[in-house]
Amino acid sequence: MNRIIFLLVLSFSSLQLTAQNIKGQVIDEQQQPLLCANVLLLTVKDSTLIKGTVTNEQGHFELAAPDVPYIIKISFIGYEPCYLNNRQGNIGAIQLKTNSTDLNAVVVKGRRPTVKVGLNKIEVNVSNSYLKYMGKATTVLGKIPGLTKDLQLLEGGTPTFVLNGKPVSVKELSTIPSSEIKKIIVDSNPNVEYSATCKGVVYPGGGSCTTIEIDDKK
Repeated sequence: MNRIIFLLVLSFSSLQLTAQNIKGQVIDEQQQPLLCANVLLLTVKDSTLIKGTVTNEQGHFELAAPDVPYIIKISFIGYEPCYLNNRQGNIGAIQLKTNSTDLNAVVVKGRRPTVKVGLNKIEVNVSNSYLKYMGKATTVLGKIPGLTKDLQLLEGGTPTFVLNGKPVSVKELSTIPSSEIKKIIVDSNPNVEYSATCKGVVYPGGGSCTTIEIDDKK
């Protein structure tokens, strides 16, 4: 009987270990929490995105550990990305260091972009920050919380981009100068006017999914 109980307990413990979550906190060099930092789980083999999330107001995040070898990539606008291998459980505080290139841009060209968080939304101000000097809209989008550099959503899937009320392709977005972007809004809850399968939308004036607003006065 004791042996059976031991085996049951051992099996249960193994299941708990397998299902263990990854959690931690992302902070800056002043030990302050970073809101909306991207936390990605990538495959070791080819860095394919497995899943991802963004940090909350306290800089905390939590993700279920996958059953394949993975790399944790943590990034935020203006900071150097951090990579960790196969960490599980509470990995504690991860400090990001300021990216020297972006820091120079802040000093010479403008301030860091402000990030606001609402219900199902992340809003990044572009026009009043150094992001407007990035060149193309697609380059700016690749730095936005909730999106990968390949313009995929962290939870998986490709967003639908809408510019001035009309859906546009990534190719079309690549022709839009970053200096014309007012703000970008990532919204995970699309309006009913979009397909139920829509995972992200980019369009001006605020609203659902991923938004690019163009300032027509420029």
